Amino acid sequence: MGQSTSTIEPAKTEITGEFTKQQLEQLFYVRCVSLLKPIELAFLKRDFHQDQNKEERTGVSGSTDIGHEESATSENYTLSSKELGQLLKLTTTESDDNDHLSESIDVLYSTMKNIGVFPFINDKPTNEDLRIEELIVSLIFFSGRYKKIFNRDYDFLKLWFIGLSLTPGEENTNEKGDIKEQDHKYKVNLIIPVQETDKPEIVAKKIIWSDIDVVKSFNGVDVNSLKVNAKKLLSMITLFLINNSINLQNPESMLTIFTKEVERWKEFEVYSLYILKYANILLDVNNLQMEEISYEAFTNCFGKLLPNFIQVNLSRLISNTVLTSVAKTAPQAKPSPSDGTITRKKVSFPKFEESKIVTSPFISYVSAILYAINSPITITTSNIVKLYAGSESGFSIRSLETKIFKWQAPTLLIVSGKRVKTKTIQTNRRYQKFDEMYPRHFLASESYLKDWQHENDRITYAVLINQPWKNSNKNNFGDEKSVILSIQPRADYFKSVHNDVLKGQSIYFNNLGMGLGFGNNQPLNKNETKKYYPGDVSLTIEANLEFAIFRHLVNSSSNNDKFFQKSEQETVANEDYEDRFTITGLEVWGIGSTKELEEQRKQWEWEEQQAESRQSVNMRSLGEERAFLEMVGLVGNHGGAGGSV
Repeated sequence: MGQSTSTIEPAKTEITGEFTKQQLEQLFYVRCVSLLKPIELAFLKRDFHQDQNKEERTGVSGSTDIGHEESATSENYTLSSKELGQLLKLTTTESDDNDHLSESIDVLYSTMKNIGVFPFINDKPTNEDLRIEELIVSLIFFSGRYKKIFNRDYDFLKLWFIGLSLTPGEENTNEKGDIKEQDHKYKVNLIIPVQETDKPEIVAKKIIWSDIDVVKSFNGVDVNSLKVNAKKLLSMITLFLINNSINLQNPESMLTIFTKEVERWKEFEVYSLYILKYANILLDVNNLQMEEISYEAFTNCFGKLLPNFIQVNLSRLISNTVLTSVAKTAPQAKPSPSDGTITRKKVSFPKFEESKIVTSPFISYVSAILYAINSPITITTSNIVKLYAGSESGFSIRSLETKIFKWQAPTLLIVSGKRVKTKTIQTNRRYQKFDEMYPRHFLASESYLKDWQHENDRITYAVLINQPWKNSNKNNFGDEKSVILSIQPRADYFKSVHNDVLKGQSIYFNNLGMGLGFGNNQPLNKNETKKYYPGDVSLTIEANLEFAIFRHLVNSSSNNDKFFQKSEQETVANEDYEDRFTITGLEVWGIGSTKELEEQRKQWEWEEQQAESRQSVNMRSLGEERAFLEMVGLVGNHGGAGGSV
């Protein structure tokens, strides 16, 4: 065997530079300014009523002097909280103040002040109002353009939490201690050496910002010691849900819709609380003001349940207002079922109308969760059609079958009700019959309610079904795109388990007396013996559509097939529990693109034509047929009044 010679490569020499705190502040601001387009800067100058003579001091022109001894801040160009609301088109000078909206703007305002002094986010701000420098730095983070400055793994969620938690104007603790000496030099890594002739924007681009200690440590903030008030966080989630409810279109239309949706703040806030319960399952409307959310609970919620929810909605919020010049305006959609009533022959698609369960806040809430868990199926008010509502068509398995089996695209089933009460368990014979068929996990003597479950709870679950419905009295159907969502009283999700054998076939529709199952094996219905085989994570709806049970078992030794994953919510992840409820609402909505809706329209149209042809009578042969029909007594006057002369 031969030997290979090796050469020792010379160690790479790090290129470094030293800058004062003031210089780093100015350079980072200049770097942020360089990520804005000239037209965007022009809009900002207009909104700030800037004096042309002050451009150099604010740095908007990109000519900030790094070595300038004077502070880089400009107190002449500041915004109040109310002015920020107007800048973001959340409020107008003419509009009446909405207390809830004003509160959320105040929270956003203080967060921008904290983030705006980056990278020294632990320092006490020098001004009560929001400076233009702080605004621009915040906009770069909110828009996601910070990714052009840092490496991809920069933790924006952590920065956002710190910004929410710190209180502007107060001295904040720094585990490394404050360094007040203005002449202290920070050593930073550079891509290439800085030249004396380099302009500030060139120097800013040469700095490797991700490697700076003060950036990596978030200026020494001990994030685990911070907490954010639950009411404060609820306010921001509500604002984001309202923003999320608006379909992408031209900015003017979106702002008009936003103004209307804000009037429904309390409705959106209900769903915001369900989301926040993922962080703290014991939260309720009565303890919000007193409760605080830790960083760990915050990351559990927005890292597992709604990753990217904050970043996406912050980006949308500013991209349609402050940064309108680069906002991607969605093309005007062609007429679709949600754009109005389109009539072709006798088939019409009505504009989206809310039901008792499915409302604009509901859709925003569900769509946010589906997007966050990477579901390939999206839901908006422009791509759903109501197929069945028990309150309108009756709670009947046959009626349900008639309404939903013709839809050849994904559907969303929503079942809602009230938790089964002790009286129902003891006296309702129909429930007792269902209970006899459903295998018991908890002993009759033990309480089946956990600390977070209450007897008066309203309960809602939804199931996203990708495949068309079919009778499945023998074999399950479905695929791994199916997902069960907990809607009320708390948000949660249960994705399909990947299994090459089961292939996500977790659903049955049994019209022979066993109802609907999601995550179950086929029920037994033979020789007057009826029995359910629920999965460890499953939703079962009995045949009369009167009762339902959601089961979540993680300490079970059953041999049942595992169709859905367990919860990842910190409190319930390792808990066995059930939600048993009396159904008060059941709806199924069809989901589809314009193409799918058009294909469905053609199918409905063809079926209607066939029905009409079956009902039509050939008038030319009516005379011959009538004589025979009268003879057998099927037609004729039979003594009835009226008739033609």
